[in-house]
Parts: sequence; structure tokens; C-alpha cells
Amino acid sequence: ITYAMFWLMVLVSIFMTTVVMKQDLTDTPLVEVLGYNNICVYWDYSPAREIAALIYPFVELPLIGYLILNYLEVREFWHAGRISNGLYRFTQFIFPIKLVLAVLFRMIFVIEAFQNVRGHTVGFLGLVLLLCLISTKNLLVDRELGVTPGGKWVGQAGSRALALLYVLLLVSASALKIIHTFLLLYTGSGIFDITTPGGVEAARLLDHVWMLLGAVIPALVACQQMGATPAITINIDLSACMNIPVSAAVDA
Repeated sequence: ITYAMFWLMVLVSIFMTTVVMKQDLTDTPLVEVLGYNNICVYWDYSPAREIAALIYPFVELPLIGYLILNYLEVREFWHAGRISNGLYRFTQFIFPIKLVLAVLFRMIFVIEAFQNVRGHTVGFLGLVLLLCLISTKNLLVDRELGVTPGGKWVGQAGSRALALLYVLLLVSASALKIIHTFLLLYTGSGIFDITTPGGVEAARLLDHVWMLLGAVIPALVACQQMGATPAITINIDLSACMNIPVSAAVDA
């Protein structure tokens, strides 16, 4: 749901900015600072920004729900002795970090690029880090559980190798993107020289590679996993409450 609503938000923003508003995107704050326009440019202008902000809760809420349910699922695996103490402690440590990063992404709608490019961009970089944490944790959990998504097509060994390759590529591209962007924002020069056409194209290529790894491939994998992954069952036990004496309940 999160990925579907995210791409809906993107498509609506692109339509509003380029078709309805016919906005000229050749001279924007992102071009001035980054050397090119990334996907965020499509919600930098009103009313596209406000419309995107209306759609975003349908991106954010399923994402937060996923993070919470996924954490509870990992905790159940730990109680059952199926994952190690170290992996569970790692999951506990990054859980609040992931929640904060998920919530802070909304700052791209609050802080306008025309007023503060740094504040506008930091929320997006938080999302980049969040997806790295999710993918890394999922890889580690799948390995300890012996789960191999896509194994029926490429075999267990092939699935493990592809999953590891994917996470390594995502983390590498994300690290380059975060470091390059932070250097540009706070020092004025990044890994790529955006004063040259070659540097701009290299930075743009890195952005496209990250979008493929962070927002396209996971959406396709999620669609495939929806039919293959059992649904989470939540049991609410009220037996303890039902056994409270009437007099005690009245006194309370």
C-alpha cells in the first residue's frame, strides 16, 4: 500500500506541476544546489505541494503500521527461539530510529525548497536511510529464518545471493547519495563536480539508480510477496479481564 500510494502521489504531483501548472523547471532551488531536479521538485510548487501533502498520510500510515507489525513479528520469532539475541537487540535499537525517520519525511511539505533547501532535503535523505535499515534488517531476519523470497524461481542459493546483492547495492547507492548531498548542502561541493556537465549527469544517474533500488524493485517484490506471505494473526486475550470479580470491578 505504501509504495502504491507513494507512486500515486508522485504521478499526481507530476501531472499538476507539468500539465496543469505548466511550471518551468529549468531554474529551481534543486538545480541551483544539486545541479539537477530530483523527484521532489514535483511537489515544490503550489498547489501540487498541498495535493501531495493530502495524499501523503496514505503513504505514511501504512508504512508506520508495517514498521510496528514487523517489529512485533520479529519479537515473536525471538520468543520462539528462531532468531538470535543479537539480531533481536539490533531490531530493538533501530525500531525507534525507523519510526522517527518515517515521520520526518513529511517535512518536505512543511519546509519549502525556496526557503530552506537543507531542511527540505533532510527529510528525503531520512527516507533513504530508512529504506536501508528496513532492507538490511529484513535480509538478516530472512537468513536466520531460512526464508528465501523468490526461491521457487532461482533456487534457495540464487535467492540468497540476489537478496545480498540487492542490499549491498542499495546501501552503497544510498551511502553515496547521502554523503554527496550532505557535502553539497554544507560545503558546496560533493563527490561529483556539479559545475561540469559530466558531474551533473553522474549525480543524476546515481539518483536514478537509487530510485530503481529504493522505490521500484521493493514495490515489485512486495507485490510478489503479498500472495506468498501468510497474514499476521493478532489474538486479543480478554480472559484475565473477564475473571475480575464484579465487586472488584465496581470498586475500580
